[in-house]
Amino acid sequence: MSVTDWTFLSDHAHVLVVLARDPRNDARAVAGATGIDIDRVRAILHDLEEARFIRRERRGGTDYTFINREMALHHAVEGHHAVGRLLDAIESSADALRDRIAGRD
Repeated sequence: MSVTDWTFLSDHAHVLVVLARDPRNDARAVAGATGIDIDRVRAILHDLEEARFIRRERRGGTDYTFINREMALHHAVEGHHAVGRLLDAIESSADALRDRIAGRD
C-alpha cells in the first residue's frame, strides 16, 4: 500500500471541510474539491443532513449549508469532541485570512 492509498479523515469529514470553507458550495463543487464521485457526495450530504450535522437553506438565489459545529463526532474514540473542533484544527491560517478578507469571519 502506498502513502496515497489511504487518508486519516473520512469522505464525510472532507465534505464538511469543503463546506466549512465555503457554505455556498453545491454537490458538484464539493465533488471537484474532494475528488469524491458526485453521487457519493450527494449521499454524504444526505447522511450529514439526516444526522443534523448540516442544514441546507436557500437565501435569495443562493443555497447555503450551515454546519452545526456543536454536534459531537459519532465514533466513541472522538465522540467527546464537537465537529467544530475538528474543523478548527484543519483550517489553515491561509483559510482564515481568506475568510477575513471576504468578510466571512
